[in-house]
Amino acid sequence: EFALEQIDNAVEYAKSSPYPEPLDALTNVYFEGGK
Repeated sequence: EFALEQIDNAVEYAKSSPYPEPLDALTNVYFEGGK
């Protein structure tokens, strides 16, 4: 459940992110969450 919340947060961040590749933000969250 916590992981899903993190993903939701990442999606919201990616949507509002100025970066052209929002998937990078999601990938970073996955890697950071896996540590």
